[in-house]
Amino acid sequence: MHAGDVLALVRKRGAMFRELIKAFKREKLPVAGADRMVLRDELAVQDCLALMQVALDPADDLSLACVLKGPWCNLTSDDEDIFPLAYERGAERLIDRLFASTETKYRHAQAFVRELTDRRGADPFAFLSWALETQHDGRSGWLGIFSRLGPETRDPLEELLQRALKLPHHVAPTLQRFLYDIELDAQQIKRELEAETGAIRVMTVHGAKGLEAPVVILPDSTGDVGDTPDNGLLFDDDNGPFVSFSSKGDDEPSAEARAAHKDRMLGEHWRLLYVAMTRARDRLIVCGPQWRNAEAPNVSWRAAVHEALEQLGAEKVETPFGEGLRLGKPQIADAQASTPQDHVTLPAWARTPVPGAARIEIAAPSRLHRIDPALFSPRGEGQSASAVAVSFTACSNDFPNSRRTNAKPRR
Repeated sequence: MHAGDVLALVRKRGAMFRELIKAFKREKLPVAGADRMVLRDELAVQDCLALMQVALDPADDLSLACVLKGPWCNLTSDDEDIFPLAYERGAERLIDRLFASTETKYRHAQAFVRELTDRRGADPFAFLSWALETQHDGRSGWLGIFSRLGPETRDPLEELLQRALKLPHHVAPTLQRFLYDIELDAQQIKRELEAETGAIRVMTVHGAKGLEAPVVILPDSTGDVGDTPDNGLLFDDDNGPFVSFSSKGDDEPSAEARAAHKDRMLGEHWRLLYVAMTRARDRLIVCGPQWRNAEAPNVSWRAAVHEALEQLGAEKVETPFGEGLRLGKPQIADAQASTPQDHVTLPAWARTPVPGAARIEIAAPSRLHRIDPALFSPRGEGQSASAVAVSFTACSNDFPNSRRTNAKPRR
């Protein structure tokens, strides 16, 4: 069994979803991260955007502080690194305090910020490639981010690079425009986690439709139905939507709409349980946190599974979290010895940033001579007599000897 065999399914992306990913990381288990993301909300992307912001406006104290604490400068201590620069500076800018400091620990940050501002005129892809691929204080930006936030940040960063590389031709390739577009983009990006990649996959039940895994964990199975109306509205097919206030003030149509809504949500609740359970190929683990210092609701997934297992004669077992039930004997095979892989050292050219693509020259009347230079006469303006003679001599060398005696100058 390896990490890629495990699929963890939750009902929605919330606190449980995020804490589960953090828990896997704390145990140093490979985890594929979230199956959906908003690019501007990813921490690694925010670090890159802060670099662009400082390059464009070094007087932006907040962005500069983020860069100083980020993976490139690595001044992580608020009390020992950032506070001495920011305290009692009055109207003085943070960047001025940084450059005025003579402490050794700030030398790399000073050099990095200077180079950052020198690259304000670069196009977004060249800027990001420099930040990620170039060695900064002995390590690349990729390694700095991975050591701070984990290898799962590769996906959002690669998506950011793709956005920078595929800018429309009508869009000015400037840092300001790129920064503006990313900060306004709230669209969700769906990551492809269908294939087993050697890492634990954490997904919602909705997103796991059609997938299968040897081991499926349902860590969010002690919650209630969750029938709170969306946006405070109760929808009824016959009578239209109703505003949902307290159920005590419902009139008859509102009460009927509320009851119909609860029935629909309960049906969806059990349908999702069926979808989640049928994702497991070999083993299904149903668990969840304690429900408000009491037992789980009767309509929770765990309560339903517990009741079904008791009826099927499941045996009681002790788990690290208390007593549980188990149906069937676990089939455990001897672990196969892993084959060691040869360590390959990357050549030097693999770490050299790729040069930017040539810009497309836009045709305009005032620039046609640069795109397609005209052919001028050798006796044209600015040509010397010697240049004309050289040109004539070069042409005469190609004239056949048999025809030279018959050739006469024409008047």
